[in-house]
Amino acid sequence: TDRRHPRMFLRAAIPINMRSVYDPFLTTSNAFSSLLIDLPVGEPNRIKRTEMVVRAMAEAKTSLERVFTLGLTKIMAALPVAVMLPISRMFTSRVSVAITNVRGPSDELYLGGAKIVQSIGFLPPPPSVNVGIAITSIGNTLGVTVATDNSIDAPKLMAAIEAEFIALQASCAAILTADDKKHV
Repeated sequence: TDRRHPRMFLRAAIPINMRSVYDPFLTTSNAFSSLLIDLPVGEPNRIKRTEMVVRAMAEAKTSLERVFTLGLTKIMAALPVAVMLPISRMFTSRVSVAITNVRGPSDELYLGGAKIVQSIGFLPPPPSVNVGIAITSIGNTLGVTVATDNSIDAPKLMAAIEAEFIALQASCAAILTADDKKHV
C-alpha cells in the first residue's frame, strides 16, 4: 500500500451482532447487520491508523446504519433471487473487503480431553467483493484466514497482514516501554 496518500482508504463491510448482551442465547438464529467502515490504509502511522479504525467502529456501532441495513437485508431476503442479486451487487460494488471478527472464549477449552488451541473462521466474500477476512480468537491465540477471488494473490495478502500485525505489535511494545521509562 502506498502510504504517501493519507486519504487513501479501503471500504470494509463488517457484520455486527444486533442481539443485546442481555438477550438469552437460546437459538442459533442470526441477528446480524453490517456496517461500512473506511479503513485508512494510506495513513503512514500504524498507531494513528488503528486509533482511526477504533473511532470509526465506535461511531458506526452507535449509528442508525446498522438498524437500516438490517431492515434492508430482511426486505431483500424476501425478494426473488433475480431481483435481489443485482441490488446486492449494487450495494457491494463500493466495498473492497469483507471482514469479520469471531471472538472466542478467553479461557482454555477442551474437547474429548484435548486442548483446543485454535479456531479457524471462513468468510466468503459477498457478490462483487474480492476479499473476505475472518479474524478469530481463542484464549491468547489470534487466527486470520483470507478468502479471495482469482484477482488477489492470497498468500501475498496473508504475508502482508502478518507483517503488519507484527509491526503493530512492535509499535505498541515500543510505546509501552517508553511509558514505563517515564514512570521510573
